[in-house]
Amino acid sequence: RGDVSGALMECVTNSIEAGAASCNITVEPARIVVEDDGRGFATRQEIEAYFEVFGKSDERKAESTKWAAFSMGRAQAWCWGRTTYRTRTFEMVVDLRSCTAEIAYTLVEGLEDRGGCRVEIELYEALEPGPIARIAGDTARTVEYVDTPVTVNGVLVSKDPKTLKWDVETDDAW
Repeated sequence: RGDVSGALMECVTNSIEAGAASCNITVEPARIVVEDDGRGFATRQEIEAYFEVFGKSDERKAESTKWAAFSMGRAQAWCWGRTTYRTRTFEMVVDLRSCTAEIAYTLVEGLEDRGGCRVEIELYEALEPGPIARIAGDTARTVEYVDTPVTVNGVLVSKDPKTLKWDVETDDAW
């Protein structure tokens, strides 16, 4: 998806892949924040292998992930604003409007350890109330049946599919 809601879904799936017990999204006129309590990036080597590289390198081909088929989704947020990732003792900042090389980012190391990951998109263009409501609604519909609790602007929008009654249940789907 080439919209803000698609970028947010990528953030949610990254949270799920990182083992997050919850994911919280805040959509405001000037910024969007996605926070989780997942593993985050623990080492510089992980950042170099998983954040710097688009797609799966030879070392990562064997990874078994439910959502990250191509490992390129994080870049969807970058076109909407200056994007800051704060994870463990690291901060990575991508700002496409100010970089002069190929996709580049700045890395700060040695920060106070914080669990999980916080992605903040400082929007290049402010959102009006209508688009904020649309983004919140689109995101809520997209994540409605993920089993990780997801909130949008403080409202729980996901439902644990294991707790719902389904017409048909298989090993792969409800």
